[in-house]
Amino acid sequence: MSSAFYQTTGKIKGSVRDLKDMTEVLRGYTLGTEDAYFTNLEFTDGAEGEICFTADGPYGKFDRLNDVDVFREMAKSAPMSWFEAAIEGEDDWTQSELHCCLKDGVLKIETTVNNSEDDDQAYKEYVLGKIPYAKFIDMYGIEADSLAEEDYEDFINDLIIDCCENETSPIDVEYDAFSERLHDYGGEMTLDEEAYEVVREQAVKLEITPEYIFREENDHGVTESFMFDAITGQYIK
Repeated sequence: MSSAFYQTTGKIKGSVRDLKDMTEVLRGYTLGTEDAYFTNLEFTDGAEGEICFTADGPYGKFDRLNDVDVFREMAKSAPMSWFEAAIEGEDDWTQSELHCCLKDGVLKIETTVNNSEDDDQAYKEYVLGKIPYAKFIDMYGIEADSLAEEDYEDFINDLIIDCCENETSPIDVEYDAFSERLHDYGGEMTLDEEAYEVVREQAVKLEITPEYIFREENDHGVTESFMFDAITGQYIK
């Protein structure tokens, strides 16, 4: 069951009859009679006889984007026509997209699912690898036994969340914000503000990539590809 927000776009090309059949299939998925449905479907004229379409959705009952039958039904309605389409969006912690193209009677489908919880954990492990617990304790002059290792990991996680909005490195933080957040976990820093700024410069030289760049450079999505025979109505194995 999904109630996520997705956006659907595409363009179709073919004979007058093909265009009529495919647009009728699309409109059929706005009536609320299917388990998955679309809203705000709009058509515009494109280049070289193409018709472009946009819609909100799909909404409704489906586990994966490829469970939605609309593009397979379009392909079956006009198997020797051509179209490209895409669905992109997110559901809770999961970003999903589907891209497909019908050509010469074969619908090629590619889906990608990216779980941002996995990305969050991967980035946290990356930061902890750059500045592990013992190194942090030494660099920042943390008083002995004031910060347990598990609390340090939670502290780093909070810094990541704080810095995500500013798109900065999680340890490139002003003295007051850093020390207050550290104090939340019982950590006591012996550095005054002047000494902290020196260490802050050293920490920046560790080149800890901001989270948004890390996500762009480290795609943890799972991609699957399918081929569907629009004439027989069966997947090609």
